[in-house]
Amino acid sequence: MTGRIIPLHGNRHAEAHGLLPWYVTGRLGAAERARVEVHLNGCPECQADLKVERALRATIADLRMDVEQDWAKLRGRLERESPARARAGGWRAWLGATVPRWTGAMRPGGAWGATWALVPSLGLLLLLAGVLTTPARPARYRLLAAAPPPVTGNMVVIFRPQTSEADLRRILGAHHARIVDGPTSADAWLVQAPAGQRAAILARLRGEREIALAEPVDSGGSR
Repeated sequence: MTGRIIPLHGNRHAEAHGLLPWYVTGRLGAAERARVEVHLNGCPECQADLKVERALRATIADLRMDVEQDWAKLRGRLERESPARARAGGWRAWLGATVPRWTGAMRPGGAWGATWALVPSLGLLLLLAGVLTTPARPARYRLLAAAPPPVTGNMVVIFRPQTSEADLRRILGAHHARIVDGPTSADAWLVQAPAGQRAAILARLRGEREIALAEPVDSGGSR
């Protein structure tokens, strides 16, 4: 895969949005990177999706490291136990003793249950990554106005899938934040908070169990 997307009907937004995954991983050519950066300067939706792309990339990298470390521990344990099991009764006895432990470890209460519990999370992250690479679709929610209002969103928030609309609005209202636009094609909401309080509000939002991600939109804001 070259990461090159041919723009249709001159749709610069769709082209830039489709190139975001390769932009984040540094796999674009100079011309494509320049076009994406020019578009990002004036597109809050793509700015929000870029935040999500970067957060997902970091999360997947951390998750992969955790799984690899757990696998290394399991492999070392098996390597230590294999010679002793082989001396005790040959490979049949070792296999008969090892398989039940493996199946027990795969149960939620097993010693390695935490490792297997990561698998659904990895699947969810890969699903979100697939959503991010699809072409942009029209937003399902827009503020009612005769003309597009000035862009005032200064943070991007992603709620967990099970969060109801009532809880979404209740949480934002409790933290003196309000929806400006969204959801984007990555199910992210552009949210506005008082500029002087944004860092504190972001910290409180990240502590809410219904929120999967909360990040500032502009590159100059406090994280």
